[in-house]
Amino acid sequence: MQTTTTYDLRSLVPAQRHQLAFQCFDALADGEALELINDHEPRGLLMQFVEQRPNSFDWQVMQAAPGAWR
Repeated sequence: MQTTTTYDLRSLVPAQRHQLAFQCFDALADGEALELINDHEPRGLLMQFVEQRPNSFDWQVMQAAPGAWR
């Protein structure tokens, strides 16, 4: 069974969101997952993950709604 931890980034200022996402990702153990909630599509964050953590993650959009991207 996979453990998933959810982090809602919407209350943070934009400059803190990417930093927190990477900290949370780096703290994951094998078999754990991370779910992020954001107020917009996080394309920039995805590009950073592709660049800085290549081949070490899967990215799935669970919800794509105005104000709530998962």
